[in-house]
Amino acid sequence: MSDHELKQDFEAEVLAESEHTPVLVDFWAEWCGPCRILGPILEKLAGEAQGAWKLVKVDTEAHPDLAEAFAIRAIPSVKLFSGGRPVAEFQGALPENRVRDWLQANLPAKTSGDVAAAGEALAHGDPAKARVHLQRALAHDSKDTEAALLLARLLFPEDPDAAGDLAASIPEDDPGHETAEHILRLRDLVRWARSGAPLTGRDATDDAVARYRDAALALGEGRTDAALEILVDLVARDRELDDDGVRKTLVAVFGMLGDDHELTRRFRPRFASALY
Repeated sequence: MSDHELKQDFEAEVLAESEHTPVLVDFWAEWCGPCRILGPILEKLAGEAQGAWKLVKVDTEAHPDLAEAFAIRAIPSVKLFSGGRPVAEFQGALPENRVRDWLQANLPAKTSGDVAAAGEALAHGDPAKARVHLQRALAHDSKDTEAALLLARLLFPEDPDAAGDLAASIPEDDPGHETAEHILRLRDLVRWARSGAPLTGRDATDDAVARYRDAALALGEGRTDAALEILVDLVARDRELDDDGVRKTLVAVFGMLGDDHELTRRFRPRFASALY
């Protein structure tokens, strides 16, 4: 028996639940071949949604009264409930991409608070909880650029590549595009450092290049304070390095962290002094 199977009370598990969380109801039966194709797709997508919407499976053989009440004439039949009533439906075993598109088109606008809740969690020093909220927001709406950008900023210290993938999804006309560009610059710098590739126009034994690489590696390991110590020291001594890359990297780090971050407040005055 699936974890998503209706347990006993349709009114509580679907109608009442849908007052605050959309509920997708899959009307199916064991003998139905297409149901066995669609069911795993719905379960996979419900898992990815992380609570943004819920799946309830109703076996029409076990619950003929519900099949009759909702005029189920063919299975699989899927109905989306929101606010205590069905708001959309489809029939047949659609492929996964079409189910995703259908959900995107028919799920109600997010009851968010997820991005706001993530901000509150961060204010209370709980990045793990913030990440859950942001992932849930993106599961509900993959085009939520605010959630994507905030999650990218959270992920960068442990996974610059994943952060870069999220940042790359931010369109040019989005208010967060500049911050996304900062994240992508830092992602590329970490990739360079990890590759061991030389820096164009500089000798491989150059001490400044080695320190620049150390700073980039520290960024990729989440040791942002150590990276900033090196970069602030370097920017005053070698503005030509990487085509003014040290200054650009510092601007990118501050841009990714945000003006209110403790490291930005601590290192930005030193950066300004080093420049002038």
